[in-house]
Amino acid sequence: MFKRTLALVLFFLIAAFSPSAFSQEKEAEAPHWKGDVAVGFSLARGNSNASNFSFSFSADGPIGRALSWENKGVYLFGAVDGRTSAESGLVASRLTWRHSPRFLSYYELQVLRDRFKNFSSRVLPAVGIGYKVIAGKDLQVLLDAGIGGVSTKFYDTGETMTHLVTDANLAQPDEFYERLIAAHRGLDDAQSATVNAKLVLLLANHIGDARVLEQAIAAAREDVVNSR
Repeated sequence: MFKRTLALVLFFLIAAFSPSAFSQEKEAEAPHWKGDVAVGFSLARGNSNASNFSFSFSADGPIGRALSWENKGVYLFGAVDGRTSAESGLVASRLTWRHSPRFLSYYELQVLRDRFKNFSSRVLPAVGIGYKVIAGKDLQVLLDAGIGGVSTKFYDTGETMTHLVTDANLAQPDEFYERLIAAHRGLDDAQSATVNAKLVLLLANHIGDARVLEQAIAAAREDVVNSR
């Protein structure tokens, strides 16, 4: 249904706003292509060692008398004590077709990925039209409307989530450890052991995947055996 609706809208935009009228207008000189690239890196050392890396780019310009193309992308990566703590990316592209000095249509596509929000890809296509209500030299007001869709692929829909995640995955690890220590404060050894057992059962029930739990049990035992 979405594909059919999108195709009809595209046909309407192309048929209703033919560039023939715009070709009769006296067009200003097309702007040049422009873009930029930015790279960032930070490193912090203390109770834990944290590093962050970022990369971004943008490029936009004309590809014809009435067409312009905008592109941008962002990638972020973070690690704490050698384990990944953040990883996300975005790539977006927008094609704008100026049918007249006031009317335009656009076709847009965004692709996102965020490992720690649990989706491997999120695709957002969109198409729309716009009209410049005010097209003055010093002031321009554009109204636009469009339709779009979202397609998301989550990690837990495939084979990825059947494997234990051993990379750093806590948003606030220090706060978690403080809460865990506070939960045992004032308890004797037997009570602390009971709290730990109940916590393990609650988390195991929340995970629910037997294969992941088997890997977690094996990894925990291996760490204890190897530390002897």
